[in-house]
Amino acid sequence: MEADSATARKPFPKEALPGTRDPGDASPRPSLGRVRSLLLLRGLEHRLYRLLRRPRPLRSLTVTVTRRCNSRCVMCNIWRLRKTEEELSRELLLEVLSSPCLEKLVELDLTGGEPLLREDLPEILSRVARFTRDRLPSLRTVALATNGLLPRRIHSRVRAILEALDGRADLAMVCSLDGPGEVHDSIRGIDGAYDKAMETLEGLQSLREGPFPFHLGLKTTVLPRNLHHIPSLMDFARRRRLFHIVSPVLFADQRFRNRESREELDVVDRREKELVRLYSREAFLDDYYARVVRQTLRRGSRGLPCTAASDHLFIEGDGTVFPCPLLNLPLGSVRERPLENVAGSRAARQAASRAGRHESCRKCLEPGCIRFSQAGEGLAFLRFLSGERSRRRFRKSVRDTGLDKYFLGARSCFPSR
Repeated sequence: MEADSATARKPFPKEALPGTRDPGDASPRPSLGRVRSLLLLRGLEHRLYRLLRRPRPLRSLTVTVTRRCNSRCVMCNIWRLRKTEEELSRELLLEVLSSPCLEKLVELDLTGGEPLLREDLPEILSRVARFTRDRLPSLRTVALATNGLLPRRIHSRVRAILEALDGRADLAMVCSLDGPGEVHDSIRGIDGAYDKAMETLEGLQSLREGPFPFHLGLKTTVLPRNLHHIPSLMDFARRRRLFHIVSPVLFADQRFRNRESREELDVVDRREKELVRLYSREAFLDDYYARVVRQTLRRGSRGLPCTAASDHLFIEGDGTVFPCPLLNLPLGSVRERPLENVAGSRAARQAASRAGRHESCRKCLEPGCIRFSQAGEGLAFLRFLSGERSRRRFRKSVRDTGLDKYFLGARSCFPSR
């Protein structure tokens, strides 16, 4: 049953939370001209590697560090798995992350479950920070998602992670927030989830004012029950200077295990007009992801090249490697073969050559895959950065989203202290 504004008793707070400065204000930034030049080169590179069916250097990697989850989200069934099911050991994770095929890796995304339930995560990232000297020389960002349900533990672990990274890679944190009050609680399936998320955000915003500033944002999943609350969420994120990922609910067999909920929760096919209106708001006009959403809904197909299995991969919690989180096409397992062997396998080359052409790719709106592809495929994003709105689009879709790291020569987006 949909929650309406009457049930959402707790609106977003109007007062400013601590730590609302933009951590990237003084950052070294690539110019629009440099980005355009690199996009042209990468567009040619992507098509050449695809034509020759040769493995391309990986620039981004997403790893499920645990499937344990303390949430009960209506749109995801990961929490129904056994808590200890097939979690990769610290030793194996470090072996994977020291693979020679990650020499050009720019972004490492750690996901779950709830990643911060993993007690040894700070220790793992301490080793990753050391790898930046030789094995991961191109690493710029470690991205980490949280549901915000354990404020004290999250604050403690994030502080330890920042100390572990020691400025050798930036941290990008995203906290789930799907609506005000009982709307968020009903989506996350936990009483008091909203209050805990707000406490988590307050602590993280204070923490990012410390010796190791980091990027902080919100992740909102668009569902029928919160669709009309998205504008107020966007306003909340803007006032707090939080980046904001707003994506329609996704369905996948091996990732979210939620296909049976499609009829009840889908907004792409069942609330198409409302979704187009949402992503046509002025705040989204210069946002590349929003444009992809609008075009996909209007055309009935995304129709853009994808670099899945080419310059990015997804590793599930049991060690199985996939082209992306949504495509149920296993390429191998890091339990059985080194990552470089899986990434360079015939199966991976075939998957890369067909990325974007599978039926499940037709209306794919997975924000991570679109983000990785816009930097790696090149030409579609280059066209977007042309015309009279090019500078506004550049600021909104490169600078404000942290995509700078794919075009930087320096290691960190932050000035040294």
